[in-house]
Amino acid sequence: MRNLMFIILIAGLAGCVQTSNTTDDPSLPTDTLGGTKTIVIEKSDSVLILEKSEAIINVLKEKRFLRLVPFIHPEKGLRFSPYATVDTADIVVKPRDISGLSTKEVRRWGVFDGSGESMDLTFEDYHQKFIYDYDFADADSIFYNLERQHGNSINNIREIYPDAKTVEFYVSGKEGEYTGFDWRALRLIFEKSGEIWYLSGIVHSEWTI
Repeated sequence: MRNLMFIILIAGLAGCVQTSNTTDDPSLPTDTLGGTKTIVIEKSDSVLILEKSEAIINVLKEKRFLRLVPFIHPEKGLRFSPYATVDTADIVVKPRDISGLSTKEVRRWGVFDGSGESMDLTFEDYHQKFIYDYDFADADSIFYNLERQHGNSINNIREIYPDAKTVEFYVSGKEGEYTGFDWRALRLIFEKSGEIWYLSGIVHSEWTI
């Protein structure tokens, strides 16, 4: 986080300098301060991806899905995986099709753990059950590019996305009868296109049978 700390220090010179990102990424704003001198600060991949992740989590919380478009991988699209074990048959949505998520169309998102029944849901229901079922914007922990195993579902992200960076939002759950079993994790998967990191997967994880 050295780059981020440097940006904070530079910000203390407001009125004297102007800062800007060196990235060409259209989904991120440029930092500017008033003044005549320009100091170029190159943000690391980790800082850029964490900034994107925070923005994406807020979009998911507010259900403003059209705002996902500039973040989504332009060629690969965005894959939605309801459980930690990613299936290449999981639904993939291209940027141009994001507007269709607001319809009442029922899609098959996979199969339910335990019963094996077909997961036939509208996107609204899928979002409620397998994307934002906990308040991930207020997660207990956020892990950058760390492979973590929760429960007994195999985390195969490295197999499906070998060159990706990941950000995991983890909620430990609530105290009570189901303590230790009601945790949740939401993993955002980023892959590079050119010089820009794009969102190519949203992987939900919970305790499975």
